[in-house]
Amino acid sequence: MMKKNQYKETIKAVNIINKILEHKLVVAMTVVGGLVYTLYEPITKLFVEGYFHPNIVLDIQTEIINVDKNKNLLVIHVLPNNKGNVPLVIKDKNVFTLELRRLKDTATNNWIDYDKQELVSKIDLLRNIVSEVGDTYTLETNSVYDEVETIPLDNGVYYVNATLNYDGAYVNQSAVIKIPNKKE
Repeated sequence: MMKKNQYKETIKAVNIINKILEHKLVVAMTVVGGLVYTLYEPITKLFVEGYFHPNIVLDIQTEIINVDKNKNLLVIHVLPNNKGNVPLVIKDKNVFTLELRRLKDTATNNWIDYDKQELVSKIDLLRNIVSEVGDTYTLETNSVYDEVETIPLDNGVYYVNATLNYDGAYVNQSAVIKIPNKKE
């Protein structure tokens, strides 16, 4: 049997252990709270905002240059902009393309299906950069590049579409332009 002194000492020891455990719980909760507070922003940026991925935006600008009385030269500027914090490296062919379609015979009050319109030209914008020898196209962070293409065209209305496929993402930009008759 336990003596009265031993019983009191055992109770004191149990109380001391309980206090230590209470303090460990407080310390553990403080550490967990601090970690959540500290890691909330980077985790949010990584998983929600895609902070550590390229963020590509495309823009198209066009201009028409009169060459002679029968032909005009269409100049197309495709401007890829990497607003992300990671460079985009393209190693493959035909992932950055530009297509030009002539809009003809469009019925009034109907939406135009661009895929059914006459394809004038489709080109790989990186055909001279990315080759079979392993060259790459690197779109650096916070930068805007200018890929320029030209094509002589007759008067009419045209649909221009630039597309960039990268890392499972798809970005494109389109424009409709009119090349006027010389009289206009």
